[in-house]
Amino acid sequence: TLGTQLRRDAIVAERVEGGPRELTLVEPFVQLEVAPVSRLVLAPGVRVSHSAQWGTRTTPRLAARYRASEGVTLRASVGDGFRVPDFKELFMFFTNTNAGYAVLGNTALRPEWSRNASVGAEWSGRVGFVRGQLFGTRYRDFIESRPVTR
Repeated sequence: TLGTQLRRDAIVAERVEGGPRELTLVEPFVQLEVAPVSRLVLAPGVRVSHSAQWGTRTTPRLAARYRASEGVTLRASVGDGFRVPDFKELFMFFTNTNAGYAVLGNTALRPEWSRNASVGAEWSGRVGFVRGQLFGTRYRDFIESRPVTR
């Protein structure tokens, strides 16, 4: 699988502090699926994120699927994530009194990093299937919205 995501945000408005603002993000990615031995499929992939504001970051991922026996499949994956703050999170500033909320951008936000891993197993038979999965994610510079007092 091959692809590219392009996001460009630009605005000049009273609700944006600091005058005209622009964000551009280009993210090409590639993922392959290979079967090095019988019953094992590996899916390595990588995404490259580039923006003038944040530079270039590479985030790899590796997933594996192993068919242990007829009806039993084991899965595992590990990968990194990278997310830049979006336009609203950085620059927007407005109050919607009718709806009772305000958006207050924060230009000090930094990109969010994550590392995640998962393992799982699946059993399928003639009358049904059972699937279980464990996963975990660690974040650095996690971006989140939160309510503030009036």
